[in-house]
Amino acid sequence: MRHGSLRLGTKADSKNCVSQLRAQCGDDGELPGLLSLRHILDTIHESPSLRYLAAALSKSADSQNVPIVEALLYDQGLQVKLAMADHPLEALVLRILGHQHQAWDSPHLTRPVRCNRMANLHWLLREATLPALNGPVSELAKWANNDVKQKCLGFTTHLLFVFMANIEGHMQSMKNHPSAARLFVERAASTDDLETEFSLVVNGCGYKPSVYMIMGFLEHADFQYILRRLAGQLGIAMPKSSKVHYSHHEAAKLNDMAWNDGEFVTQPSGEAFAKYLASAKDKAMNVLGMKRDPSVRSYHVNKR
Repeated sequence: MRHGSLRLGTKADSKNCVSQLRAQCGDDGELPGLLSLRHILDTIHESPSLRYLAAALSKSADSQNVPIVEALLYDQGLQVKLAMADHPLEALVLRILGHQHQAWDSPHLTRPVRCNRMANLHWLLREATLPALNGPVSELAKWANNDVKQKCLGFTTHLLFVFMANIEGHMQSMKNHPSAARLFVERAASTDDLETEFSLVVNGCGYKPSVYMIMGFLEHADFQYILRRLAGQLGIAMPKSSKVHYSHHEAAKLNDMAWNDGEFVTQPSGEAFAKYLASAKDKAMNVLGMKRDPSVRSYHVNKR
């Protein structure tokens, strides 16, 4: 990847980070690293309120599930417990990783806050990797080749380079285009829009449709949207619903307005941000099957 460019799929970096943490062996906890799976699990098992994170770190959990990743990176209770258990490095690294993930993916921040959170992770990784880069030439060659198996402080050099390159690309873009910086939405550098479009196609015409099937389906969807939008002007009666209907253009406009409004960092009580963290935890527990409402069948079985 060239510096000064943004790579699609920034969420994938956080997913890979948690996946590599989950893949640590028991002996890895004795080696110097940014995060220790053994220290984190020991802290989790000592606190009942954090037990759901043990399920999130198990190898049977979905390593590509975003709510699970966010729950681990955002849980402030885990960070406090780690610091109290004499593991301040793990607490700090989790906090910085969570902040940079929010900088890329969360609304209601400000432009300076996003840039500062990314810069914090860049500084941490730069200071952590400089000793290795100043080592023997043989080791430096592995870094230069971007070897996905070469590790530094518990993570692959490939992942560390991707983290740093994305942040440097973001900084360079903001510097070169200051007039457009206030309009840039970091989430646009991810694959969310493509994944949403793909899921729409899959639900409409199957998993592996032909190009002609996709074109026909999308044309039909656009035609329905035009009819709903211009039904009154065309004199057409369309079925109505109590739900709010607006186009994806209007939805994008509303999201853009909320992206840098600073509600999470300027609200004195912090209530909005606390609700955001609580919703991330609820989503993770629901994905892990720990907070689902009992089914009707189980209700009747338990009454017998």
